[in-house]
Amino acid sequence: NLKIVIIDEAHFIKNRTKKRTKAVQALCKNIPNILALTGTPIVNRPVEMFNAINLVSPSIFPNFFRFASRYCNATRSRFGWDFNGSSNTEELHEKLTSTIMLRRLKQDVLKDLPAKVRSIILMELTNRKEYQSAESDFIGFLKSIDSAKATAAENAEQLVKIEGLKQLSLKGKTEAIMDWIDNFLESEEKLILFCTHTSAIEMLMKKYNSIAVKIDGSVSMENRQKAVDEFQNNSEIKLFIGNIKAAVVGITLTASSNVAFLELGWTPGEMQQAEDRCHRIGQSESVNIYCLIAENTIEEKIANLLDKKQRVLDAVLDGKDSDEESLISELINKYREGK
Repeated sequence: NLKIVIIDEAHFIKNRTKKRTKAVQALCKNIPNILALTGTPIVNRPVEMFNAINLVSPSIFPNFFRFASRYCNATRSRFGWDFNGSSNTEELHEKLTSTIMLRRLKQDVLKDLPAKVRSIILMELTNRKEYQSAESDFIGFLKSIDSAKATAAENAEQLVKIEGLKQLSLKGKTEAIMDWIDNFLESEEKLILFCTHTSAIEMLMKKYNSIAVKIDGSVSMENRQKAVDEFQNNSEIKLFIGNIKAAVVGITLTASSNVAFLELGWTPGEMQQAEDRCHRIGQSESVNIYCLIAENTIEEKIANLLDKKQRVLDAVLDGKDSDEESLISELINKYREGK
């Protein structure tokens, strides 16, 4: 005779096909009251909200396709329906806030929490010729594709090439990254570093092993907490090195007020969650967020697109006007146009 289910971190049920989502839906069946809690209701695009909305109040949007058609800029291609866009964001915001969504921003409820201060650090590549050669070939590859005849395999190859440019960017700015970290450590303050590639984490741990802890997919849950405790309580541990995917939920890193992204994630939601490991209750200092970006590379394009996607999240959640296209597809289009 359960009467209520509370779903914490509700954005984890965004994918309708995943076992976790299906398990939560089964658990909530015939329960009269559902609460969905999350600090990031949308990690990337409006379609991700539907499952949580539908569990809390199925009557608001009883039909997924109608929801997707109205608010996700649904488009049909030879591969089926694409719901990765956004449309009518102001209407969606008004409908949610007038029915089931209670949204409280940190500045509203934690008035003593210091602000975030963001800085972009542009870094020169040491492998510029190698990068430009790869990028030139990539643009040529994309321009040679007849979009009307493009296949899923060709799209996959494009993503491989994007990943290759990301890795070349990391390789070319490695020396500058190390110099920046060394200079920062002279301040005697602690620093949180986020990466996406295992190679980057291994590189950092190799150099800073005596003063660093890490959390990535290889670290057990027990050892993750040990790493957090070491960073929080041991004055000799100056660096926390985390994978953006593995180290953004359920940990507190308020021993530092400095966060550096050595690589960017693919969604604004995961970037915000990473920042908020130290921007939370217990933080007494302004949080400085540094993005170390390789100049004139794919990383600049990713940063710009993440900013555009953040504006879409703001439009739906906070009623701000915006428009959005899939980050991956827009990135590919930019390269196809040679920009």
